[in-house]
Amino acid sequence: MLGFGASPPGTSHWNLDNDASDFQPVLPLFNIMAKQSNYQDRVIRNYYKNRDEIMLQRLGELITDLFLSEGKARVRLWKRVAEILEKLEIPKAEIQHLVRSDNPTLVANVLKQLLEKS
Repeated sequence: MLGFGASPPGTSHWNLDNDASDFQPVLPLFNIMAKQSNYQDRVIRNYYKNRDEIMLQRLGELITDLFLSEGKARVRLWKRVAEILEKLEIPKAEIQHLVRSDNPTLVANVLKQLLEKS
C-alpha cells in the first residue's frame, strides 16, 4: 500500500528514459517562479524605500502596546521591539539595556531621537 504522496514502484516525478543524458524534470524549474507585475515591483520598491519609516511607525505602535500589556504578552512585545531596534541598527548593548529595564518610556525616548534624525 502506498502512503500519501508516494509514487508507485518503478515510477518517479522525473522523465527518465534509459539514457541518463535525457534526465530532465517534468516541469522546467525556471518556470516555477512567476514574473512580478509592474505594480508588484513598485510595491516592493516602495517598501524598501520607506522601510525605516515603516519600522519607526511599528515601533511607536509597539511602545503603546507595551504600556498596556502585562505577562506573557509583554515578553512577546519586548522581543518584537528588540527585533525592530536591531533592524534600525541600534547597538546591541543599548537594546539589551532597554529590554532588561522593562521600561517603555526609555524606548519612547529612543524613538523620539530617531524621529528627530529622520
